[in-house]
Amino acid sequence: MSVWFGTTLTVVVSGSELTREVIKDKDWHPADRPHNCSTARFSRDDADLIWVDYGSHYVKVRKVCNIELFSPKRLEALRPIREDKVTAMVERIFCDSTLRDKIDKSLVLRDYLSGVAFNNITRLAFGKRFVKPDGSTDEQGIEFKTNVSNGHKFGASLSLAEYIPWLQWLCLLDVEVYDKHNI
Repeated sequence: MSVWFGTTLTVVVSGSELTREVIKDKDWHPADRPHNCSTARFSRDDADLIWVDYGSHYVKVRKVCNIELFSPKRLEALRPIREDKVTAMVERIFCDSTLRDKIDKSLVLRDYLSGVAFNNITRLAFGKRFVKPDGSTDEQGIEFKTNVSNGHKFGASLSLAEYIPWLQWLCLLDVEVYDKHNI
C-alpha cells in the first residue's frame, strides 16, 4: 500500500512474505529515503545506517552490523550480560513485591522492563552501567536519558517544510531551535 504524505510517497508493507521480499531482495529501495532537516541533523548528514543512501557506504555499514553486532557468535558472547540484567530485575521485582507497604498493590512492570532494556543497551554499547543494583540511575544515566528524550521530541516534531518543498525556508527556524537546545 502506498500513501502520500505531502509530496513524499510512503510505502507501507504488511505481511511476512512481502516484508521478506523487501528486506532480502529489494533492500536498496527502502535505503533511498527522502531526506529532510530533522533526519540530517540527527544522523550526521544522513550518514548512519538508517538514513544513508544505497551505495558503498550503506553496504559497508550494513556488513559491519551483520558481522560485528548481530552475528550468532557475538550475541552468544553477550548472553551473560543480558542474563545478569534479567536476573537482577527479577530479584528487584521480588523484593519490591514483598515490601509491607506494597502487599496487595500492583507493580508497574514497564518501569522494570525499561530499566533492563536501558541498562542492557548502555552496557553493551558503552561498557558502563548507568542503573545501580537498587534500581536508581546515576547522574550520567539521567543526563543520557534526558538527551535521548530531547532527541526523540525534536526528531518527532514535524515541520511543514519537510513535506511542502516551497516552504523550505522554515527549516532555518528549525535549525535555530535545535541550536538553542544544543542538539
